Amino acid sequence: MEAFLTLMVAWLIVFLATRKSSSRRGMSQYEKDRIRRANKRFIEEERQQNRKIKNALYDLLWGSNNSL
Repeated sequence: MEAFLTLMVAWLIVFLATRKSSSRRGMSQYEKDRIRRANKRFIEEERQQNRKIKNALYDLLWGSNNSL
């Protein structure tokens, strides 16, 4: 569920940043690439955080029972 919300937030950021405004000037390729890199980094940080939480929870619940 957290990954889905993260993906939706990233999509919303990209959508709002790249939509056409009332002016004729579009975003430069540099701006688009910068936003994509920032979103990738944000999503990867969220994935790593979720992995850490899952591993900690697994260790808490099952860590002492590995020998069973």
